[in-house]
Amino acid sequence: MNMSLFNYSKKVKVILLAILLLLVFSTITLLVFDRSRVKDLELVEQVKVFATALEKYYDKFQIYPESKEINLETISFLTENGLNQKGEVTYYQKVENFKRPVSFLSSGNHYTLKFNLKNKWGLWGLDSWRGGECRMLSNLALSCQS
Repeated sequence: MNMSLFNYSKKVKVILLAILLLLVFSTITLLVFDRSRVKDLELVEQVKVFATALEKYYDKFQIYPESKEINLETISFLTENGLNQKGEVTYYQKVENFKRPVSFLSSGNHYTLKFNLKNKWGLWGLDSWRGGECRMLSNLALSCQS
């Protein structure tokens, strides 16, 4: 009697192949989803770092650096002389590019950092799996809506 480990019928082979393909597809989907969530968290952290620098600047000068709405990517550093102005005290220095676009607007009394998250985050009020728009406001106040 010849018992081979791979001596299965065509039907069983097709079913096993389908299960294997489903597992591979599921794994890839989960990895892509997980990477998207990681990018969201990294972006929030990058925004918090810049907002904290703005708060330190405000603590010293009682005003935020004024700016029309610009892409945060254009800001390389913040010193006592303002945005992208050389100085002796550095409050912020860009280390890496932002994970997604962030806009910055400041009147001097208030600032707004706007950005989009791509996933559901109940903690921040994003109840849709499509994410939504978030704003970091003066005093590190984060609000989001789907």
